[in-house]
Amino acid sequence: MNHNPLQLATRAHELALRQYGPEHPSTLLVARNLALVYRLQARYTEAQPIAEQTLQIQERVLGLEHPDTLKSLDNLASLLAVKGDPIAAEPIYRRALEARERVLGPEHPDTLNSLNNLALLLARKGDNPAAEPLYRRALEVRERVLGPEHPDTLSVLNNLANLLSHKADLPAAEALHRRVLEVQERVLGQDHPNTPKFLDNLALVLVRQGDLTTAESLHRRALEIGQRVLGPDHPDTLKTMSCLASLLAAKGDLVAAEQLYRSAIQGMVRVLGPEHPDILPSLNDLSTLLANKGDLAGALPLLERVLQGMLKFMGPDDTNAEAFVKHLASVREAMAKIGC
Repeated sequence: MNHNPLQLATRAHELALRQYGPEHPSTLLVARNLALVYRLQARYTEAQPIAEQTLQIQERVLGLEHPDTLKSLDNLASLLAVKGDPIAAEPIYRRALEARERVLGPEHPDTLNSLNNLALLLARKGDNPAAEPLYRRALEVRERVLGPEHPDTLSVLNNLANLLSHKADLPAAEALHRRVLEVQERVLGQDHPNTPKFLDNLALVLVRQGDLTTAESLHRRALEIGQRVLGPDHPDTLKTMSCLASLLAAKGDLVAAEQLYRSAIQGMVRVLGPEHPDILPSLNDLSTLLANKGDLAGALPLLERVLQGMLKFMGPDDTNAEAFVKHLASVREAMAKIGC
């Protein structure tokens, strides 16, 4: 018997099309599931047209505010966000949230999903002041309605911990990350697909507090689980590989770090595409490593790629982009002085 999720979803979609036709509610639900399977396998180019077509039909057949339509709306925004198009994703998230609050109520699980997703997008854009109250609102309701150990509660708790880390509130972030990981492993198991992500997040906070030894063991556990459970080319596994490379570089093992960075970047380019924003941090870290080794000629083209990506996704007026332009100028000046 074949248990491949993509083949099962494709087969179900084909059967629904033949039995019910393309606009039957059952067919639309199966189509939405097929797009989701593609997304979970990081096959975003194949997922997007299915998600967009499903949403268009649902809006016409079911109506703009039908719960199934709003679910597809939120799914499309999530797909665009993970694909690296936050500008397109944000208004779709806001539309889904506004409609769900009005139709389903402010404490409905679907409304809270939209709230968490919008907060996550805002945090990734660096708008922590806007994201934090959304996270805290979603967390308060989920803890009260679903309980403190529900997977949805853990998800928003993890996101809030990441935000606190970005705000440099490291003790609070560490406490939340340890709470998330303890519940995750006890309730859902060490081999759950989310466990590597939670291990990595705790490790990153420990790195910033100087505990490289514990952090390395957590990253290596995350990489082992990710490669076995998610697969070696899954975006989360590749991100773990890049995190471990960064830690090894901090410990001075530049040879091993460079090898891991290059493997991670090659995998990200292959899976996500060469212009995906999630590749930029690894490119920037590899360029820094090369520059520290004195390989400015190798570092410069990577910095150029990072700058192009930052300008594309953040805009020329973003403060991080402005700082990076100055950094790039200093590298060029250093190269000119040594005759590169």
